[in-house]
Amino acid sequence: MDEQQYASNPQTNWKSKDTAIFLLTSIATRGSTSQQGVTSTNALVDVIKFFSEHILADLQAASGSVHPIIQADAIKFLYTFRNQVRLLHSSDRRRRQS
Repeated sequence: MDEQQYASNPQTNWKSKDTAIFLLTSIATRGSTSQQGVTSTNALVDVIKFFSEHILADLQAASGSVHPIIQADAIKFLYTFRNQVRLLHSSDRRRRQS
């Protein structure tokens, strides 16, 4: 994804990010079930880093500030990789408690 191109005008260049999310989801998924989401990921793809850098902000953005397709992509990404994000959330919580 050309981050600069998307960042320069997100409302116009949303298709670039939509494509990047779709491709990363396809490449990163090695095994999944409908009840558990992705159960194993491609070791060469850092799903958590992509989530932190490109998805989380879209989920936390004010209503109407992100293109609706990108918001739907972000929700789908979170739902698809819920096991991996849950592990990130659990490790963050443990660090705060220490």
